[in-house]
Amino acid sequence: MLKKLIITTKKLSLFVKPFIMMFFVFCIGYNTYSQPNKRTVNWFTHQNVGIDFNSGIPIENPINTMPELIMGSVSTMSDTNGNLLFYSDGLKIFNREHNVMPGLTCGTGFIPAGQGALSIPKPGSDSLYYVFTARAVENFHPMFYYTINMNRNGGLGEVIDIDTLEAGWDAANHITASYMKNKRDYWIFTRKYREHKYAAFKVTPQGVDPIPVLSNAPERPFETGGFGVIKVAYNKKYIMSCFEAHTANEICKLDNETGEIEYLYQFHSHELPVDPWINQKNLEFSPSSKYLYISGDHYSAVPEEKVSCVYQLDMQYVEDQMSFTQSATLVGEPKGYHIQLASDGKIYCYYSLPDGPSPNVIGVINNPDRRGVECNYEDEALTIVDGLIGGQSFVNFAPDFLFRFDYNGICESDTFTFNPWFFPEPTTIHWNFGDTASGVNNESWIPHSTHKFTDGGTYEVSVHVEYPPSPAYPFGRIEETSREVEVVYAPEPNLGPDTTICHGSEIILNADCGPHGYSWSTGEWGAGLSQITVSDSGWYWVRAVNSEGCFETDSIHISYYPAAIADTNNLVLSPTTCGGSLGAIRGLAISGNQPLQYQWINDIGDSIANTIDIYHLPVGNYTLQVTDSNECVTEFGSYLITDAGEVLIEDVVFSHEHCNQQNGSIIVTATSGLGDMLKYSITNGEPYFYNEGVFTNLSSGTYAVRVKDSTECEDVFTYNPIIIENIEGPQVINVQITPATVGQNNGSLNIIALGSGDTIYYSNDDSLSFQINDGFFSNLFAGYYTCVVVDEFGCDTTFVVEVTEEVTLHLQAIAGADEVCPGNSAFVPLTVSNFNDVASFNTTLIYNNELLTCTGFANAHPQLEDSLEVILFPAEGKIILIWASNPVTLPANTSFVELKFQSIDPGYSIVDWNGSTGTSLFLNSTGLPIPVEYSPGNVTIYQDVIFFCGEDVVGVCRGNTLNLSTLVFSSNGDVNFLWTLPDGSTSSNQNLEIINVHPDQSGEYRIIISDAANCTASDSVIVTVFPTPVPDFTLQDTIFTDDPIDLDAGSGYLHYWWNTGDTSQFIWVDTEGWYSAQVKSVEGCVGLDSSFVLFSTPPELIKISFPNAFTPNGDGLNDEFKAITSWGDYLYSFSMEIYNRWGGLVFKSDNISQSWDGKCKGEACPAGTYIFNVVYNSTAGISLATETKMGTVTLVR
Repeated sequence: MLKKLIITTKKLSLFVKPFIMMFFVFCIGYNTYSQPNKRTVNWFTHQNVGIDFNSGIPIENPINTMPELIMGSVSTMSDTNGNLLFYSDGLKIFNREHNVMPGLTCGTGFIPAGQGALSIPKPGSDSLYYVFTARAVENFHPMFYYTINMNRNGGLGEVIDIDTLEAGWDAANHITASYMKNKRDYWIFTRKYREHKYAAFKVTPQGVDPIPVLSNAPERPFETGGFGVIKVAYNKKYIMSCFEAHTANEICKLDNETGEIEYLYQFHSHELPVDPWINQKNLEFSPSSKYLYISGDHYSAVPEEKVSCVYQLDMQYVEDQMSFTQSATLVGEPKGYHIQLASDGKIYCYYSLPDGPSPNVIGVINNPDRRGVECNYEDEALTIVDGLIGGQSFVNFAPDFLFRFDYNGICESDTFTFNPWFFPEPTTIHWNFGDTASGVNNESWIPHSTHKFTDGGTYEVSVHVEYPPSPAYPFGRIEETSREVEVVYAPEPNLGPDTTICHGSEIILNADCGPHGYSWSTGEWGAGLSQITVSDSGWYWVRAVNSEGCFETDSIHISYYPAAIADTNNLVLSPTTCGGSLGAIRGLAISGNQPLQYQWINDIGDSIANTIDIYHLPVGNYTLQVTDSNECVTEFGSYLITDAGEVLIEDVVFSHEHCNQQNGSIIVTATSGLGDMLKYSITNGEPYFYNEGVFTNLSSGTYAVRVKDSTECEDVFTYNPIIIENIEGPQVINVQITPATVGQNNGSLNIIALGSGDTIYYSNDDSLSFQINDGFFSNLFAGYYTCVVVDEFGCDTTFVVEVTEEVTLHLQAIAGADEVCPGNSAFVPLTVSNFNDVASFNTTLIYNNELLTCTGFANAHPQLEDSLEVILFPAEGKIILIWASNPVTLPANTSFVELKFQSIDPGYSIVDWNGSTGTSLFLNSTGLPIPVEYSPGNVTIYQDVIFFCGEDVVGVCRGNTLNLSTLVFSSNGDVNFLWTLPDGSTSSNQNLEIINVHPDQSGEYRIIISDAANCTASDSVIVTVFPTPVPDFTLQDTIFTDDPIDLDAGSGYLHYWWNTGDTSQFIWVDTEGWYSAQVKSVEGCVGLDSSFVLFSTPPELIKISFPNAFTPNGDGLNDEFKAITSWGDYLYSFSMEIYNRWGGLVFKSDNISQSWDGKCKGEACPAGTYIFNVVYNSTAGISLATETKMGTVTLVR
């Protein structure tokens, strides 16, 4: 596509340029800071952890309603203003309200990888998005991706489609993306572990191309080290993968235009100059791609002693393995387990597992584009308060959304626009374009700056950014980063200076400046059309366009030299006498650029004089050629010299020669007073012929016609010379052949030819017969045909064609297919059609002996079984079948035998015929070979159903929730679950949850998982429900005593916690009140109970009693609890408080007549024991006395 369509020239008037510069400065002077791209500002991780970068600094944004994700790697997508759209771990997609997005789902057989999801907008759409997925393990299932329409569901989005990428059948764990150069389309990159390839899927406005670009990758079986990540450098020059199990890194070059990946080498983290060696987990590039960071932990056999770390490597040495690995520098520990560049230009680091050092503390590399420790690693940048960080990586983004700034522009002729993606809005942005040749224009302080580079090439554009003070940075913050900007050279066509040419001459305009496209002002255009030939004066321009759309235009002006001018005012043409040479041409005056050279030529172009006046001329046509000082030649004439006779050439008719047959002709018609005495010449003179002007049998050439009479008077043909051409014979354009069936005359051939006349004759029998203007011959047997094509002039073309014989009736040998679960036997039927008059066969089949073993055969056809011999070669994966007997004919689609295979490993094996000559042969009753069409079969051995359901033996305390969960690692499509409980009941849930479990539910819990291929796996868990421990002293709700006592919580418990703060089995009680103890059994179960200790009191001054139980059920009987006394007149004051057994106040009253109805805050209190405390002043004694009563009451429901 052309970058521009406006035609420009280099010749811009000088007075226009100052105006353009003034307008440009005016426009950019008022440029303001606009909204940057904020697609990556919302992060979510494993358990309710949200991080918000909208303000420019990371702020925890807890999402308490967020479901717990399986692996922890989340791909989030926000709009360009930073508003969350959706996020996904690959298994489910959640909308901005943290609910599962409605629409299609992937089913239950998919386990996402650590780098399991990647989201991108669909190119060319503002509402459609893709979420690509990667499996945790490769299991012969295709990759798949979701399509989301954000206009659905009230703007919350809906999954409208799920599509597969069959070529990703062996892909797993690695997935990333990259914008293509057009900044619209994407590459989706992944790693294939069976074919050992990198795969790049192209995403365009038309959708996802299912056929990837494949590049070679080193052999690396997934089972021994597939887990890790893949990332594209931000300069799009390299793509790198790390593998956790092997602590390995694959270093590759990337062609971001073609999607091709060139593997360079791999290095292991133990090859780095560090001690102890590193268990690598992740990698990340700095924004400028100058540095690579790798992270992991230093090896330690003791988990508590693991120390995570981040190392920096210098990318300038990346293609030199030794220099690259030796550049490793430790920049941070211990929070560097996983690393990810964020939208603020910093790389964040964290440890993903709870047993790691400070698992909820996030570190940061503040200046990742600085070398070594100057990158400023900060150990504790953010502490996560809510939730738990976990999983394999932070988040997975397309790297293009993390650029610190972007630019628009491709060609050196373009004005590049630079768009900053810094936020919050900086106070200062200082650009340096790395273009020192541009002088003062090399720097700019305008946020959205522009720059026109002085030449093509690669420039490092750097930017210094200063942010305003904020609570996180009281003195502001400085950021410095850079990007390489590739400026494509424009072609440089050069037509040279303006040129002057002669009238009637041609000139070649040559603009060649490389293999580009050229477009000319004449309308001619095309790839490589770098030159044209012109003859007219005027302006010509050419535009050269390269493959990037960069172009340049050049122009040239072609002028004519002034032509010589003839003045014929004094021209005298003197005739000659009949047969004489007395004619003359004189008086002709020529003006032009001096000096002038003259040359006269006759009818056939011979030069006869070089003076302006010529004499002694016979009858003829004469032309003057004048050459001026510019080498321009101007012709004047022709001028006819006649004689005094009456000879007149009235007409000349000629015909061309055809195919060198000397059959050209010239016929001259002339008159004279002595017409019967005329003689004719076509050679401009002698010899003359008395042939009435008819010349035949002429070859091609140049001829001049003259006619004389007997008095030697003559005339010449005004339009001499006559040129007779040689016309070639008929040209055969195409021959279409239809084969004939064996023994039948249903073949045909169709000859397509072009000739110079109206009639063409066709023959397919070597000229024995012809068809006129019809080259189609039908009803032909197979064989060779000599074809002749003749035109009306007798010119012919002869050639031989073969009408081939087509065998339409082939014996068809077809191997069938079977699909089995691992460990089962597969049966592959061998089926034949057109099995007619077969007397014997010897044929071979082959299969993959790493996946299968052929153990024999079954169900041989009755007509073949007696003589059928099957020979097995398991070590070679080969089977030979031999049979010979009386000729047999079988019906179509007959299975003549079934081969039995025992499966070894999951996979896909072709069962194919070896149909090569000498290996497989079918013979008929006459001993002739029978042509055979072979069709292969296959055996698919499904994946094992592999799952994990925790420990084999599980204990749970009574009253708790029993959770038995399953995690499916491998299956064949969707899976079904069947739990069988100890009581015989069943459940089809993936995870089994029993609330308030009790001892009767102890026993064996068995799980069977079956998949779409009916492959199954099973396991069982023995569950023991332990009783809740009860402190011994709580057997009595109220303990009455006269003296202090020891309270005993019971022996054999692991821990004791009294409400007094004691932690022993016994406590000494000398104070009346409520005592509780919590005990923990050896099984880990915890029980809590309490009793009230009540000491004897002195005689009461007045009598007040309380019921020990009541039933607030509304039946009118014992519905309330209150004080009972006949001494109310003696009460000065009264207060009653009622507490539950944990010390919570549930009722209070200062009125002895008010009763408690068994409610707590308006709701019915639970049944149980409650404590009352009554304080009153009595006047029954000698003086006012205060008395206290405490006790317990049982609420019965």
